[in-house]
Amino acid sequence: MKGLLIFVLVLFTTLSHAKERSPRLFDGFWKNASESFSKNLPWHLTAVVATPALIQTGVDAQVHKSFKHTDVNWFLPAVSAGYLLPFISLPMYAEGMAIKNHRLMGAAVAVAQTSIITLSTVSLLKSFTGREPPDASSNESVQHQSEDFNFGFLNRGIYDGWPSGHMATITSIASSMIHYYPEQTWIKYAGYASMTYTMVMVSVEHRAQFHWFSDGVAGGLMGWAIGKTVGKNMRARVNGTEEVEEKKTVEFVPIIGPGKSGLQLVWYE
Repeated sequence: MKGLLIFVLVLFTTLSHAKERSPRLFDGFWKNASESFSKNLPWHLTAVVATPALIQTGVDAQVHKSFKHTDVNWFLPAVSAGYLLPFISLPMYAEGMAIKNHRLMGAAVAVAQTSIITLSTVSLLKSFTGREPPDASSNESVQHQSEDFNFGFLNRGIYDGWPSGHMATITSIASSMIHYYPEQTWIKYAGYASMTYTMVMVSVEHRAQFHWFSDGVAGGLMGWAIGKTVGKNMRARVNGTEEVEEKKTVEFVPIIGPGKSGLQLVWYE
């Protein structure tokens, strides 16, 4: 999976440089990455605070108890979408190039950037939280299971745990497209439907032993914030309405030379 992702990124980067004026894979990437958190801190803090609240109030345990014997056979599409949906950016970009549609190319870049930021964030958090997934066959109390975190670095790898990567990825991509194409009602319906479906699957399919309910809540909140930022910023960049950074009026320039050092005050008009 990681090898496929690297291959797609390399191919995407190659395509991105085919047209000088076309939207490129890393256009505004660092701005989008930083603003996904700096301008959306309440979303991320809510995800963090909601997790212990859902655990200590017994919501995680109760959801697990209610659905652990439910026979749900349509979980696979949610799993597949979580893994494969980021790669939709490649055919989107190729189609945009073929028909010279810069807006479609920008949408593809938004999906790609959203996926990279989301997957990186989720992987980093999982590597430190090490939360045990629910185990329907365990003799340990469900409440105690839901409280089982193994904080450290890579104590449980980056595959399962907190937050839900499937929920975060699908939500972030849906959010990016909802905010990139705000005028498209069908995208909103499709996006909200996909988020709801994934949240339900994360919550009720415990035979797969992937996530607790709070994992899905946290992933959804974080994914929405990241997707919203990238979608809005990429739309503004493609439409030419991106805010231009204000020029500095005052700057301190270090002076270093033989036998002297100091700061020079520079004033810009």
